[in-house]
Amino acid sequence: MTRNFLIVGATGQQGKATINAILKTLANSTQRQDIKILALTRSISSPKSQALQSEYPEITLIQGDIQAPQPIFEQHPSTSSVFIVTVPPNDEAQAIPLIEAATASTQVDHIVFSSVDRGGDVVSWTQPTEVPHFAAKHRIELRLRELCEANKKRWTILRPTGFMDSYNPGFFGQMMASLWAEGMPKDRKMQLISTHDIGVFAAKALLNPDTWSGKATALAGDELSFLELQKAFREVVGEELPQTYKAVAYPILWMVKDASKSFEWFRTEGWKADINTNKPVNMQFTAFALATLFIIPLSYAHPLAKTKECGCPRKCPKEDKVKCLKGDKRCKVAGTCSFFVICDNIAIPCGADTTLHICVPKDFDCTSI
Repeated sequence: MTRNFLIVGATGQQGKATINAILKTLANSTQRQDIKILALTRSISSPKSQALQSEYPEITLIQGDIQAPQPIFEQHPSTSSVFIVTVPPNDEAQAIPLIEAATASTQVDHIVFSSVDRGGDVVSWTQPTEVPHFAAKHRIELRLRELCEANKKRWTILRPTGFMDSYNPGFFGQMMASLWAEGMPKDRKMQLISTHDIGVFAAKALLNPDTWSGKATALAGDELSFLELQKAFREVVGEELPQTYKAVAYPILWMVKDASKSFEWFRTEGWKADINTNKPVNMQFTAFALATLFIIPLSYAHPLAKTKECGCPRKCPKEDKVKCLKGDKRCKVAGTCSFFVICDNIAIPCGADTTLHICVPKDFDCTSI
């Protein structure tokens, strides 16, 4: 029997990571599972939607309004599971109508909601916090549990901590680094998770509802202070961590309620995911040292293309063990050495050349990918 997974926010980071993880799990599985992915988007003709379809031809794009979701379930009555992710500041307006429509559907059996940790698996149920979007997600969790129990549906709540992906290239990443530097003591640790790893957990929950039903789990892949963040960035990238001006960070911390309340909570309470307990067997988290600011998220679908050794302007550390390559496509790479790990979702760029540069072990055979 085919199971239809509705992925909300399919073109966003978490939605795309979930799609990728589902397909990757199915491709590597010895057990046949008939899964159809329905990727929900506001416009199936948008560039992001078309890019998603091109990258994952197995999926089916569907168009719909999450704030008026009834037609979505009427047009796709065989939907069996739903993954929901929301974006502040209108989290409840996005999630509640979807949850109400999904739990009213006769076919939907399982809903997975990506929320936020608020102090650990147990405390999060009773601690909405004073952070506006944290509190909104808390209210969504309670409504989800209430409606699922009333309608005999299964539910799973994933509670990510801070997003590593917030520190990607560009002004936003520099601003986030400055907010962290100015908003918290330098030695105060903060937990982080990559959206890639959130997608892996979401896929596990969707594919294994019997195991994950009724669970609310905090997710973190790393825990470090700002000083450790700077050190990791310096070691991996070979440069200092970029930050924007204090004159930008201070007004945000003072004037933007969500930001000011967030950092106040980070200082006094903070995320409390149990990293070791919540790490499934054989689950490999993306360490922050491999997901720092100037990483390049890569497509999982393309083979390594036209790769050759390059005259990299930034010398790779441990260059007796690694070499620098460049390729003209986003590609799938894998390999390890004593200093770098090039995962199947990231690569470390170097120099000013906009062509992709990656550092890999000396004996890494690019043609084997």
